[in-house]
Amino acid sequence: MFDLKGKNALVTGASRGIGRGVAVNLARAGARVALVGRDTAALDETLAAVKAAGGQALPLQADVTDAGSVEAAVAKTCEAYGRLDVLVCNAGVQNLKPFLDMKPDDWRKLIATNLEGAIMTLQAAGRRMVAQKSGSIITMASIYSFVGAPGNSIYCMTKGGLLQLSRALAVEWARHNVRVNAICPGWIETELTAPY
Repeated sequence: MFDLKGKNALVTGASRGIGRGVAVNLARAGARVALVGRDTAALDETLAAVKAAGGQALPLQADVTDAGSVEAAVAKTCEAYGRLDVLVCNAGVQNLKPFLDMKPDDWRKLIATNLEGAIMTLQAAGRRMVAQKSGSIITMASIYSFVGAPGNSIYCMTKGGLLQLSRALAVEWARHNVRVNAICPGWIETELTAPY
């Protein structure tokens, strides 16, 4: 469908689920892919899947809730590949629980990963893309950016915020030839959703 030969991509949350699927298909289309995630064993599984698809990838252990970790992953990608052309900002967590049962630690984890993690990733990659006057960014929002769901109030809030951030950056960075789009998947059976 499309050719990404010569392009370099970074995918957060690449160790499983949607992130793994995205990484494998970017590689299948010809991109070199930096695989970012916390679980090194699962990243190795994604690396094996990328290689089986005939692609090339660089596994990078990093935590999107830590600014230094994010910056290091983006820097290592640029050092290895020369530049960053595509960012898929996919890392996310979920906690299905009634709103009145949510504790501060519950919502802080969701906000730290789904919103703050995205902000730090977008800043680290965005600085490079704005400077080079090109790039394509895809954020992984959700159908819950638009609709509410019982037991998913804080998740819905974070994904709604991510969608609006994507809209704002699309306008802000258009003059730098950096595209920003959001994908809003519905319910997909992955390790993240399996318990629910």
